[in-house]
Amino acid sequence: MITRVSIVTGASRGIGMFTAKALAGVFGHHVIVTGRQVAKLEALANTTDGAMTVAPADLTSEEDRNELYRIAQQCCNSEGHHFFGIVHNAGLLVAKPFDELDEQDWTKMWEVNVLGPAMLTKTFTKMLGDSLGDGYGKKHLVAISSMGGFQGSKKFPSLSAYSATKAAIASLAECWAEELGSVGVHSNALCLGAVQTDMLGEAFPGLTVDIQPEQMGHWIANFFSEQYTFFNGKVLPVAGHDPG
Repeated sequence: MITRVSIVTGASRGIGMFTAKALAGVFGHHVIVTGRQVAKLEALANTTDGAMTVAPADLTSEEDRNELYRIAQQCCNSEGHHFFGIVHNAGLLVAKPFDELDEQDWTKMWEVNVLGPAMLTKTFTKMLGDSLGDGYGKKHLVAISSMGGFQGSKKFPSLSAYSATKAAIASLAECWAEELGSVGVHSNALCLGAVQTDMLGEAFPGLTVDIQPEQMGHWIANFFSEQYTFFNGKVLPVAGHDPG
């Protein structure tokens, strides 16, 4: 029996947390959850059905990325366990008008939203290449982007830097499909619309939308685990509602 080992970044709250819960509890993955809030990650693992390993990390740190690789190797040493992929969910939003954004704002969002996922994927390229993945050689990378980074979508004030970084990670997902496709890696970006998360509330105070993080997390887990096979190198809008 094959057990797929997968990583969910930014798993301490919101969409990442519910994606990890669904992957472990519904789809049978051994999920490595990572983020900076250790207590929340441990609480998640303790309240989730299925296998889950807590691996606190700052993904902008090379040392932490290498430690995450070591933990994944340990998980894959169990019989029948194969590395399947990564849900790049971790993100940072600094909502400021364009003329108030300083270099530090741009740098922080670039490091978390683009550079971190890029370097984490680079760290795992050998494992992705060597792994049987789903048992048939297929692996999957998913970049959680935003409708703000989707070409032609409606744009919003104070989200210039965030939207630019989300466009960049979506483009990276397209490139990974080309660069890693020879070893069986599928790579896609999901451009999410409005979901009722803390991040949405901070960017659009008082806004309420119908889609809850539990719903979106389950949808992402299903796509990542089961429904991806006809998609590779795609940037997909996943939006029931855009704030406006």
